[in-house]
Amino acid sequence: MPMRRTIVEWTTLLEVEPALRVVFVEGDADQWLIAALFQSLNAVNVSVVKICEATVPARLIPNTPFSSGNRARLLALASTVEVVATRPVHNLRCVVDRDCATILPVANESQYVRFTDGANLLIQFAAFKPIQHALGAVYGPQLSADDYCAITDAAQFLFAVRVVTYGCYPDATRVDSYSSLALVKDQLLFDRSEYIKRFALANSLARERKYILDQANALCARFGGDVRKYMNYHDFLALLYGGLKRRRFVRAGVSQTELGRVFLATINVDRMVQDPFLKELCTWAGVK
Repeated sequence: MPMRRTIVEWTTLLEVEPALRVVFVEGDADQWLIAALFQSLNAVNVSVVKICEATVPARLIPNTPFSSGNRARLLALASTVEVVATRPVHNLRCVVDRDCATILPVANESQYVRFTDGANLLIQFAAFKPIQHALGAVYGPQLSADDYCAITDAAQFLFAVRVVTYGCYPDATRVDSYSSLALVKDQLLFDRSEYIKRFALANSLARERKYILDQANALCARFGGDVRKYMNYHDFLALLYGGLKRRRFVRAGVSQTELGRVFLATINVDRMVQDPFLKELCTWAGVK
């Protein structure tokens, strides 16, 4: 179990060890990916640290529908370092999931915070060709571009539902997306209305059903640019898994966890060093 330090202790370490580079992240996946990148580049001066290794007092953590959990702890740490440090500590980065920040910007952004380009770090590597190649190599059948488009469209809708419900119904629980996926005349389709019907029933929001659907659809219409800014990785993976099951491209017994490992296998060092967000992180760390 790594030793937990207070924010003051981390700040002192950063001040007395200016050659050290510390990257704080939300959880295991981000730590694995960024640490793997720096290890492959022999960046021995970079430490990738999960936020759970810092003691962040509850009174400092903003508990809002859009900033909670580890994300809120990271934002709190970054803003507190601004106050505690006797000088700017340029050797600190806090990598925070962009999540809804594209639509609803986070107030009081610290100079130490870097929001991911996508809604989260893993989703930045959701690209059709690498995924199609990996799925074909592991399972055989080829995922079509039309199916991939249907999956990303559905993931954006689920992202919109998250944004709408974060603010109005922060305690609402998600329902599975698989039941809303269907093959109609050999076309993969996601039934938005059916999904919202089940979501509303599960959360006793029957009267708000039309409002949620209308607001989510309206928000989707505003999305523009890179779709990965508007997709949650877990939603995307669940929909990809569901689409493969509907197509019967995966055999019985293949789990979503296994599919996740196949996705992670597409993220090689060559792709990581070409990713703009990670490239900027390498430049900051003085690594080429």
